[in-house]
Amino acid sequence: MATVLVVEDDALLQKIYRKELEEAGIHVHVASSGEQALDMLAKPEAQPDVIILDIVLPGKDGYDVLEELRKLPSFTSIPVIILTNLKQKVEVERAQNLGAKEFLSKSDIKEGDLVKVVRWHVEHKTT
Repeated sequence: MATVLVVEDDALLQKIYRKELEEAGIHVHVASSGEQALDMLAKPEAQPDVIILDIVLPGKDGYDVLEELRKLPSFTSIPVIILTNLKQKVEVERAQNLGAKEFLSKSDIKEGDLVKVVRWHVEHKTT
């Protein structure tokens, strides 16, 4: 069973993403802030198969989290999917330059799309 870490500060969106992913048989952990996500990821036994990361977060934002992840040895093997309301080209490029594998807009994603994207990244994960 694949494991996903969802880093999202909006409680309603956390619930929606968790429900959709768990109904597809994916195990979900949730972090409400960048700091909480980094604390979770610092533990080798808690490494997810995929990280879904918002950019706008309290404290450390998603860009800060991506920068910190680059310092962790296992980061390169964990695909990061940005899921945010930001969609300007400069934001997409910044996230990709920091190592994000995919950039999705919350307003454009449809039901079932998140599961498809996660499954694709799990199946094509490089170590």
